[in-house]
Amino acid sequence: MTYTFARWADGRLPRCAAITIALALGTSAARAQNYSVTDLGSLGGAASLGFGLNNLGRVVGASDVETFALHGFFWDGGMTEIAPLPDDRECHAFDVNDDGRTVATSFNLGALTTHGLSWQNGQTTDLGDIAPHGVNSAGVIVGYLSQMEGDLWVDRAARWDQGVITELDSLGGAFCYAAAIADSGRVVGWSYTGGDQIIRATLWQDDVPRDLGTLGGTDSQAYDLNEDGQVVGYSDTADGEPHAFLYVLAQNGNVLERRDLGTLEDGYSYAYGINAAGDVVGTADGVAVMWRDGQIADLNSVLPPESGWRLDVAWAINDGGAIVGTGIHKGQKRAYLLQPIGGVNCDAINKLAAKCKRGQGHVTAKVKSTLEQGTSLTLLLDNADARVVAVNAKGKAKATWTNVPPGRHEVCIQECPQLCDAAKCRP
Repeated sequence: MTYTFARWADGRLPRCAAITIALALGTSAARAQNYSVTDLGSLGGAASLGFGLNNLGRVVGASDVETFALHGFFWDGGMTEIAPLPDDRECHAFDVNDDGRTVATSFNLGALTTHGLSWQNGQTTDLGDIAPHGVNSAGVIVGYLSQMEGDLWVDRAARWDQGVITELDSLGGAFCYAAAIADSGRVVGWSYTGGDQIIRATLWQDDVPRDLGTLGGTDSQAYDLNEDGQVVGYSDTADGEPHAFLYVLAQNGNVLERRDLGTLEDGYSYAYGINAAGDVVGTADGVAVMWRDGQIADLNSVLPPESGWRLDVAWAINDGGAIVGTGIHKGQKRAYLLQPIGGVNCDAINKLAAKCKRGQGHVTAKVKSTLEQGTSLTLLLDNADARVVAVNAKGKAKATWTNVPPGRHEVCIQECPQLCDAAKCRP
């Protein structure tokens, strides 16, 4: 089975509803993990698709708009539209780094080529002909180029760095794709081999392509990696079934271990995202799943019956354990965010301060703590409007709300409900 980027096939939304679920992962020795699940809404149409998130809990993806096209979005407690470039109709946002730099493709349905764009703080930059799908903390972007070679349109993996696009070599075939880039500069994706009949998971290290091999079958593709050299994707097994994998790389790029992550019901599985702790997310037998310590869990298995959710796929997981993906909520295809709650050391939170900017209805809440970087917190305005944030390296986190009406408003930390502060908004 061939995976393609088409999978990912100033407006603010109303407040998002969140419910709490409990998830027991792994063996009996693993403790229960509480999660909240949030419907990220849409840009005015019926459907939305969640593809990427950063360690601060910001989510990117694509959503229907009222003109029956898909536009990119950036979600930070509310959804902001990322419009396509001029003359294009569609835009899909795939990845975002901790600085908020979002990468997206801009295109027209049926066109042979796409354009790339970078979006940050409301500003859009045209990246040229690269179709981007991954970005690291330095803002280096990877994806692919579509171009003519003789009489044939071919796709080539490429890297964008400070305005310079570098084409990456294939494993001998006409087509190759880069899916993700680590801060180390390592790139993973897949490439056709000579003859364009076989697809192999590929590592580019120092721009040299390396075949990462399979789980005993013919084809494989790599979708994500972490800084420890753990790579995830899918591979055919000897019996032809696609199974999720986790490969472990040596410093020189050699594969030290190829691990079959298995399935739920002896069917298929794909691993799409991995975090620094080695937690993996993807899909298996039609449902969103997570692998932790080698154990697989159906992310639907602990949803309350009244939730109205069916989680189909999990695309990414951040270092705080938050998961983004796509599912069906009350009959509509929607982007979702699963956010760990509980387990926070409330004594490590030194200060919560809320302020409202006079005359603007703009509430800001700041947290100072000694919590570990990546710790997730859910800040609630008036016990209703949630902002999911992650603590940075300095132990700080910040949430904002706009268009807040005049009056007294209270901000509380959901994981530590005794920690609250009030802000008064004046006309």
